[in-house]
Amino acid sequence: MTIVALVLMGAVEGRAGEPGTDLEILSGWMQGSFSSAAEADPDFFHIVLHMKRIWSDREDGIWL
Repeated sequence: MTIVALVLMGAVEGRAGEPGTDLEILSGWMQGSFSSAAEADPDFFHIVLHMKRIWSDREDGIWL
């Protein structure tokens, strides 16, 4: 199953796209590939999430 998520982050202090703003820092932390495969608990499901920036030319927020 593939899950696609679009996230608009516009409520964080600072103008979207300006380097060094809280919004840019947060979006940097949120981008990447994340997996729950290392969990030792058998009740956990193996979930993989890939987040990256899209529509970087838009100025109304940061879209992931």
